[in-house]
Amino acid sequence: MKKVIILILLMLLAPIGAAMATPVYWSANGHYYERIDGDVTWDEANSNASSQVYMGLQGHLVTITSAAENLFLTNNADIGGGEDLNLIHLYWTGGFQPAGSVEPDGGWSWVTGEAFTYNNWASGEPNDYAGEMYLGFDHGFTADGKMWNDLPALSDVDDPTSLYMGNGFIVEYDGSTPVPEPGTVLLLGLGLLSFIPLKKKLIK
Repeated sequence: MKKVIILILLMLLAPIGAAMATPVYWSANGHYYERIDGDVTWDEANSNASSQVYMGLQGHLVTITSAAENLFLTNNADIGGGEDLNLIHLYWTGGFQPAGSVEPDGGWSWVTGEAFTYNNWASGEPNDYAGEMYLGFDHGFTADGKMWNDLPALSDVDDPTSLYMGNGFIVEYDGSTPVPEPGTVLLLGLGLLSFIPLKKKLIK
């Protein structure tokens, strides 16, 4: 009985702890952004970003749909610690190119399904070098901020000097897929407790 109650309480507290992050808020669209460092592939970054939750908002790999948003990320993506984003690190975004697309610049899409109308590719990019199908942020500067480059899915973790190293990714939190607030989850858990059989104390 006690073990069951403890297990449920731990399950309830887990989401609250996971939400103790400090993403940056952008008033222009009401979204939050968080940079997470780590040598990961695009698929790993996409899965991790999709599992993140902040203030009841579901996370996903960032989608950069305007020059203003790109500039905001340039000025604020250093939150969360890690290396200086003034260097070329190529952080994963939610941009990808479906298999079978016309190369090198056909079919580019966002993981959310938003229209891929704005871009800030670096000169000569995308070029589909070695089958590059994923969008990396931070490849030099323009007036719109940091430029983009297309990258292969796998990070070159064995070569710390490689531009293909997955240095991390940027998560965007918005209201497109709301999740239950911690208080709602708590009420649900308390409801589950009511179904646990209670041991009756017999009066002799």
